Amino acid sequence: MPDPRRSRLKKILGIAGSLAVAALAGYVLYRTFQRISFADVVAHMRSTSPGVLLLAAACAAGAFSVLAAYEVAVVRYVKHCIGRAKPVMTALIAFPLGHAVARPC
Repeated sequence: MPDPRRSRLKKILGIAGSLAVAALAGYVLYRTFQRISFADVVAHMRSTSPGVLLLAAACAAGAFSVLAAYEVAVVRYVKHCIGRAKPVMTALIAFPLGHAVARPC
């Protein structure tokens, strides 16, 4: 018979871990957006040719697609039946967060 205290502790630790990750993501976003000027972003995008912007968007979409496919493959490898949506959502969250955290300040 499962121990209800242990199951409650696992639930509390899961919630605390999720809140810690969300807090880290919020902090990273806050620090990142402090250094970015919206006017500078718009000015740089206007000075960049549309072809280069489309190429950058295609590269970002390709990188996300590869990461999402990797997540789906890993879930299949460990033989968990959770569908494709959850691994793709994980990739959608991990891709920008990983780039923001790994970026040197």
